[in-house]
Amino acid sequence: MSEHVPADFKPSALGPIPGAWDVVELKKIANIIDGDRGKEYPKESDFMKRGACLFLSAKNITSAGFSLAEEVFISHEKDKKLRSGKLVRNDIIITTRGSVGNVALYANSIPYDSIRINSGMAIVRIKNENVFMHEYAYQLMRSQVIQNQVELLNFGSAQPQLTIGIINTLDMPLPPLPEQRKIAAVLGSADRSIAATEKLIAKLADLKKALMQQLLTKGIGHTEFNPSPLGPIPKSWEVKRIKEICSVVQDGTHFSPQSKSGPYKYITSKNIREGFIDLKDCQYISAEEHYEIYRKCRVLPGDVLLTKDGANVGNACINILKEEFSLLSSVAVLRGIPDRLLNEYILHFLLSPVGEQLIKDSISGLAITRMTLTVINNLKICLPPLLEQRKIADILNGVDRKLSAAKVKLAKAKDLKQGLMNDLLTGKVRVSA
Repeated sequence: MSEHVPADFKPSALGPIPGAWDVVELKKIANIIDGDRGKEYPKESDFMKRGACLFLSAKNITSAGFSLAEEVFISHEKDKKLRSGKLVRNDIIITTRGSVGNVALYANSIPYDSIRINSGMAIVRIKNENVFMHEYAYQLMRSQVIQNQVELLNFGSAQPQLTIGIINTLDMPLPPLPEQRKIAAVLGSADRSIAATEKLIAKLADLKKALMQQLLTKGIGHTEFNPSPLGPIPKSWEVKRIKEICSVVQDGTHFSPQSKSGPYKYITSKNIREGFIDLKDCQYISAEEHYEIYRKCRVLPGDVLLTKDGANVGNACINILKEEFSLLSSVAVLRGIPDRLLNEYILHFLLSPVGEQLIKDSISGLAITRMTLTVINNLKICLPPLLEQRKIADILNGVDRKLSAAKVKLAKAKDLKQGLMNDLLTGKVRVSA
């Protein structure tokens, strides 16, 4: 059966598109330039922390665009010897190996005037801005319209990659120039909103880290300090081991349930994130197996959950679930003695720079990344009076609430952007130019 095409749409290689639009292969409207692969290609010894030319690898291009956290440079002399891969402003970069299809724009906001790419990327350079705008092209290259083509071309490949030939043949929906301009403006505004929220999240995260460093070692308003195994602490504080001030230090079951479904959640280390429980991929087990596990390890609302095995060692959160659930041995339960230690204070201490370092030191040199219950029991913790613990926890909880609100706002902004891309870049929703 033929596909129904709305009256003002026409069929195309990408499906129905507005009648005023065209679909063209990328090679007709852009030059595709490979990263340099010649004999002068930089070796490890050519890279430096500072230099004349920034040299990008695929790790610098993420799904969110440029990532300049890990920068390497080459000298002016080495740069002059390379034949290809030199960026000019408004170039679009697409990764061709590894995380295939990540896209970034070399805009004026990037603080480097000389940049080259390695052989794991390609440059998309627009031929004529009066036909195909780079801002529109950038948004289009990031959209599912193009990403779906990339995935289809790599379907079944053991090692996904894009060649110059493949990139040249990507089908590009091409609205009239005024509509391109309006689409790019709308999506660019959404990007700026996302970037502002990400900046706020980063600022709040830095604030929280600084507050933790101060509050969990120096406290509130203290002027007199004593030496301790964890460094100088206020005179009214103590340093205790977890086992001395917790009524429960226990891990979950050491056997794997046979049931794969049922009425009870089965929480493992993958469900424990930094500060929250992630139930996205939560498993469920039968009532019979749950009762067997739960009678040996009763997790209560408000308990601290700490990952003790695997890549997520040291992640911790407060249990906010009201219902019973079963716990795997990769997660430990900590419960403070009520009149000595607040569970919220335990959480903040474990996630603080001091706590993270103590956990890191406790597993340093081990072949398998794992904290035993013995190690956890013997972790040292700064112990303020209970009232000060409450004040410290309240301050940090306040920052956490702001962080959570900002993260919710970011998720909504990203969902909005994705919806706009799906609508505007396919012509489902038209913008007045």
